[in-house]
Amino acid sequence: MTTSTYTPSSGFVLRFVLFLSILFCSVVSKAQTTIWSEDFTGNNGNVAEVGGWTTSGYVGAYWFKVQNEMLEIRDNNRNQATWTTDVIDITGYTSLAISIDVQESGTLEPAGNADEDFVRFEYRLDGGTWTQFYQKYDDFPRNNTFINASTTVANGTSLELRATFKNGQGNVEYYRIDNIEVTGDNGVVSPYCDSYGNVVYNTSVTQVDFNTISNSSGKSAAYSDNTSQTTDISIGYPYDLTVNVNTDGNYRIYARAWIDWNQDGDFSDTGEAFDLGNVKNTSNGATNACPYTITVPASATLGTTRMRVAAKYNAYPNECDVDFDGEVEDYSVNIIPHQPSVSLSALTSNINENGGSTSIAATMDVTYTQDVTVNLSVTGSAGSSDYTLSSTQIVVPAGSLSGSVTLTATDDALNEGDETVIFSISSLVNGMENGTQQQTVTIVDDDVPSTDPIQVDRQAPENGYTADELVQNVLVTGCLTASNVTYSGDESLGLGYFNASTSDFPLSSGIIMSTGKVSKAEGPNSSAGTSDNIGQVTGDSDVNYLTGNSANDAQILEFDFVPAGDVLNFNYIFASEEYYEYACGAYNDVFAFIISGPGITADTGLSGKNIALVPGSTNAVTINNVNDQGCGNPTYYVDETGGYATEFDGRTTTLTATANVQACQTYHIRLIISDVADASFNSAVFLEAKSFKSNEVVIQNGIGVQNDVDVMYEGCTGSYIKFNRTQDIDVNLTFDLNVGGTATNGVDYLYVDEFGNQIGDGKIPSTVTMPAGTSDVTYYYKALSDASIEGDETLKLSFLKSCPCSAPDYYEKTITIVDIPEIEASPTSLVSCLGATPVATITVNLKSGLDPADYQYSFDGGALQDNNVFTLNNPAVGSTYTVLVQDRYACKSATFDVVIPEVTPIAANAGPDKTMCEGDTPQLEGSGGIYYEWSCSPASGLTYLSDVNVSNPTVDANIPFGTYTFTLTVKESSSSSASCVDTDDMILTVQENSHFTISTDKPEYCSGEVISLQSTIANSNVGDTYLWTPSADVANSAASNTTATYNETVLSAKDFSLTITKANGCNNTENISGVLINPEPVVSLNTSSNLCSDGSNGEIDVDVTGGTPYGGSPFYDFSWSHDGTLNSPNAINLGVGGYSVTVSDSKSCTSSSSFTIDAKPNPVGIYHD
Repeated sequence: MTTSTYTPSSGFVLRFVLFLSILFCSVVSKAQTTIWSEDFTGNNGNVAEVGGWTTSGYVGAYWFKVQNEMLEIRDNNRNQATWTTDVIDITGYTSLAISIDVQESGTLEPAGNADEDFVRFEYRLDGGTWTQFYQKYDDFPRNNTFINASTTVANGTSLELRATFKNGQGNVEYYRIDNIEVTGDNGVVSPYCDSYGNVVYNTSVTQVDFNTISNSSGKSAAYSDNTSQTTDISIGYPYDLTVNVNTDGNYRIYARAWIDWNQDGDFSDTGEAFDLGNVKNTSNGATNACPYTITVPASATLGTTRMRVAAKYNAYPNECDVDFDGEVEDYSVNIIPHQPSVSLSALTSNINENGGSTSIAATMDVTYTQDVTVNLSVTGSAGSSDYTLSSTQIVVPAGSLSGSVTLTATDDALNEGDETVIFSISSLVNGMENGTQQQTVTIVDDDVPSTDPIQVDRQAPENGYTADELVQNVLVTGCLTASNVTYSGDESLGLGYFNASTSDFPLSSGIIMSTGKVSKAEGPNSSAGTSDNIGQVTGDSDVNYLTGNSANDAQILEFDFVPAGDVLNFNYIFASEEYYEYACGAYNDVFAFIISGPGITADTGLSGKNIALVPGSTNAVTINNVNDQGCGNPTYYVDETGGYATEFDGRTTTLTATANVQACQTYHIRLIISDVADASFNSAVFLEAKSFKSNEVVIQNGIGVQNDVDVMYEGCTGSYIKFNRTQDIDVNLTFDLNVGGTATNGVDYLYVDEFGNQIGDGKIPSTVTMPAGTSDVTYYYKALSDASIEGDETLKLSFLKSCPCSAPDYYEKTITIVDIPEIEASPTSLVSCLGATPVATITVNLKSGLDPADYQYSFDGGALQDNNVFTLNNPAVGSTYTVLVQDRYACKSATFDVVIPEVTPIAANAGPDKTMCEGDTPQLEGSGGIYYEWSCSPASGLTYLSDVNVSNPTVDANIPFGTYTFTLTVKESSSSSASCVDTDDMILTVQENSHFTISTDKPEYCSGEVISLQSTIANSNVGDTYLWTPSADVANSAASNTTATYNETVLSAKDFSLTITKANGCNNTENISGVLINPEPVVSLNTSSNLCSDGSNGEIDVDVTGGTPYGGSPFYDFSWSHDGTLNSPNAINLGVGGYSVTVSDSKSCTSSSSFTIDAKPNPVGIYHD
């Protein structure tokens, strides 16, 4: 065991650093390789990137987690915590060494005391006993200085590391570990020359970005072996390389890169070096030639090769420079064949609205052996109702140069002008975009201005609707609810239903309110001043304030509503016969939309806030504020003189009234229109049908990966999850996304951009934001391929699809992640019966844990098939063929060469005996025949084979536990008179697995409430073990029944799973999804309260927010300690004393607060003689 301490004071530092540099040189010159390392870079979560806690989670104010890119332990509740790495494969390595940096913040108490503190490191070889190689008590340096713990290790096949931290009864301590590294010699001597800098100064490479490589080192080192980081680059394509450096002050640093294109073990060939320029005075800045574009030459050798990057003070480094002021980093690049370059084109750039169509084609420069998929992004001014698109995905079949989709315009009667549809490439599978591709198709409007009028109260049944029916059935939409509808004025004359019919009026249908007869609103504009006297409301304070007490023909439509989102919107048009003659004058008919409710501040003189405003201003929409006569905004004015749609001389464009509201709270709105001063010249407001809505979280269909499949394979790029919406596209939308399943977010799959680059910590976000104007949002992810076969894992996504103010209902999407294919063996037989033509049978067997049905198979370059068995008539003995297995998206594949053996007579071989767990799906491994037939004892076992007439049937997962003897009969044909017949047996032992269900005592809970997690086990046995997940969230993860408690401030959904493992090693997992945790209401004291009482005038007023309010007033229930009958947020006439109130919401979640009312002090008298 060796340790070293860095003391940054005295001239010894330089000599010590130089010594380290020389020592490092010797390490580099040997074939010492980093086998495993962890520097916790980029991870600031509550768990480490690898390994795990045997003691886990938070304990009060104390933690143990990854923080500040180190593993940090704070005080640990005066106790002991242990962190253990994953098992590290060290097979084939010698000269093994372990290195760990460690520091401590306070003063460790000495050994032997009751309050002793220590840090201990141990290792374990091949699953044996733990060996301690470092333990430190009270002799740490001060000021959070790292010291190093290291040791050498004997050879073996597996290694684990364990760190133990203890804090006794003394001061609060912080322990930190970082830069854990296991190195060894794999016996392979690199053909590349050694190159390294030194660590005298902090001159270093800080960031390297090249295609999918994005490495932030952040710490100075003389040399970094990053060859485990690799990226695929395709022949003929350009890639940008950016290198950032630390100049360690106001010094100039140069950077150079090399790629060994011909894989000859050096960087000296022409075209292998790239000068990246220089930079000065930066701690993490790119050199001035970056990004540097590197094009893969046609002569490059396919396969993995070396890329070297170096930074050097005051001069360009050479590929073999040593011991210079700077740093060297090595990476790997995998050169792959030229992938097709994809371009987009449109057959025509203009199509007529009346059934016109065109094709959007993807064309490639070369053919490819697999399908090339082009995912399209579609934008433009045309909406989804203006066209149909055969698909948003172009597939270019293998061997072809192009593919296409069809765009067809939708004919309508709207005079909306020409509109555009813009196509670009959002992602590609098996191809690369040729620069930036974009095609624009214009849909040419063929509609001419209509000469037809609108229709008012001509359409049944709407023409017979009451005010309440017009609001409920025409105006509101989505999850917004309306109630208590009233109309003041003359409902029969001043309120009606309109539809645009064949006119060119911008709103297709809705409600009309008018100061005259609504029937007079129909066009054409044949009069300059249509006027009517109709009944009106009187004595209304809002109307009086708006009109200056000179209202005529005033009409009011008002109602309560409960929005489902935080923004209210509705569209309208104001029209008037006072245009244009009375613009800029004293006669101005008025209208207003006055909203009141939680969070709304009323305008002066009004009962609420007027939201009928000129866009981008606080000015009300009036004739004087919107016109083309010089006193108003002409942008929003339309002159209708001589028009056909309505009788009105002028109108506004389509405007939107909007207000910020609180979801699930009750609001009141008053829609008012009135003549002013006289009853002449009608005015009207048109409210668009179905436009009165809030931005509720309602998503329809469209969640899923490519083609909305339910399976994804490890190693696939271009995978994505798409969220679509078909309504309310004009508003911003943000909703919560629950990410769960058996696969781990950020570990088994990563959140990436469309090019496969990791975003942030690699975790799929817990919220989705859809900006206004976008109908879909795409999240790309990548299921990581690892070295182990884990079996199928799941990624489960869910989000609220029901109306937020009603009972929660979640949409769920489950995606199964399948392992990459690995071939275990391909048994081959060549059999013949009595000299007949021999037949070869080749069976592709996959490694244990892989389901053959998840993959496709090819024999010697032939077509892909689902069956993993191939037969071949009369092949040449000794000839070699290649079998291939790949996932169904062609992301990953494996190959295996088979050699045709000597001809043998038909001889049954039922394969080896097998042992499986209930629920597994192994394959039998029969061979030796041409025709196969299986039988079983007991006979019931035969029903669980996928096919009794193939050599390798799959056993169904539902086969009961027990012992089955399968007999294989082989012969040359299916004929009952076959002359070559042989049989063989194999025994299948099916081990019992656990059969159980899990449940909670109810489907939803309040924040802080104990969730009871229960299992009902059909076959419980002594020795069964239990594991609940998430383990950190439950009280006892190793019990058959347990509990969990969550404190949530917003509605959330929790997932739980239980795995039961029997003594025979078989295990089964069951899941619960979407257990709802409702937030509690929050009670606060209103400033209007009077907490000083003269005996009977005390008052307590409380405000309540959060929780889950009732859909209408009262939103909460109140229970007061002094008066059990009082159900109000206000308690009055209170005397001196203590009071408490308990507030309950619609989910029976409660919150209580207590208050004290003190005696009002008596006045102090002042006397003067």
